Amino acid sequence: PTLSIVSDQAGLWNTSTGIYPNSTSTGPAWERAASLELVRGDGHTEFQENCKIEIHGNASRDNTRTPKHSIRLTFSSDFGAAKLHYDWFGGGVDVADKIVLRSCGFVDGWAGRYADNGTYVSTETGETFRGLRYRPENTCYLRDVWVKNSFRDMGWSASRSQYVHLYLNGLYWGLYEPSEHLD
Repeated sequence: PTLSIVSDQAGLWNTSTGIYPNSTSTGPAWERAASLELVRGDGHTEFQENCKIEIHGNASRDNTRTPKHSIRLTFSSDFGAAKLHYDWFGGGVDVADKIVLRSCGFVDGWAGRYADNGTYVSTETGETFRGLRYRPENTCYLRDVWVKNSFRDMGWSASRSQYVHLYLNGLYWGLYEPSEHLD
């Protein structure tokens, strides 16, 4: 499926006011109104809803580490509908306040800038490397999903998710993993 987010251009990309260039900034000044639309592969629109978007995460917000950031979607009557009414992930939960668009790649994807100055020990050879933790050849995209599914299969609470292709204002932004926000 494809997820399209459309928002004010300056609110996303402007060097002074945009949430992407200022990704480490937090608080109400860094929230943006947006239109969200989920489109299936056959072109059918599953839903369109207005919501609030903001950059999500901790170290993954740092532009020197990765150009691809997670985004939190919040549904509130200040921006559109008070809740998203759609069973996005199956399982019968059809009401959501928040969804996290996981960027699929901070430590496990192509987008990392490999700025880590720590050490990396190869599981295959036992060799120790400095500053090579985030490597494109180690991209997997499945580790987190596997852990969450296994955790849930063992009877614990875990968020459900689904992969999508994300477009920000019509610009392809890569593979993302919308996930339930367990709050």
